[in-house]
Amino acid sequence: ELMFNELDQEKPKEAADRARKILENHKNTIQAAEAALLLAKFAVEDKQFDTAVNLLNMVKEQASLPSIQNIARIRLARVLNQQGQHDKALAQLKDTQAGKLFGLFEEVKGDIYLAKGDLQKAREAYTRSMEFEPASIRQPILRMKIEDLATRNQKSNES
Repeated sequence: ELMFNELDQEKPKEAADRARKILENHKNTIQAAEAALLLAKFAVEDKQFDTAVNLLNMVKEQASLPSIQNIARIRLARVLNQQGQHDKALAQLKDTQAGKLFGLFEEVKGDIYLAKGDLQKAREAYTRSMEFEPASIRQPILRMKIEDLATRNQKSNES
């Protein structure tokens, strides 16, 4: 809790130090998983993607709650996608019980397919995400992504 209070007060260095201590002293607890997710976020902000990947893999494999494992999978997929490792990113989102996070899984898949240049699969994933959570606050963003795909498709047909 102190870790998040320090974040609220915009003290990322103190929060990161506390997160590292939690990670060392309370392995395999929910607090350790949350600490690792926080450290991974800082690593991404510092463009230390390999560190982020290692931390997220650890959470994915060690977290006791499937929901936390799934959050790690989503974030890992985003980092790998950012690194251009699209197939590895997609692999993070396969064969899992996404549960309530299915919509987000599909949106991230759409982002990865878009990065790969597969506009058709991107549209299908975004559409599944929209259909899964029709009342989601993400709807306008998904609609924008789908409209962007249509624009890209038109441009590629014109050239």
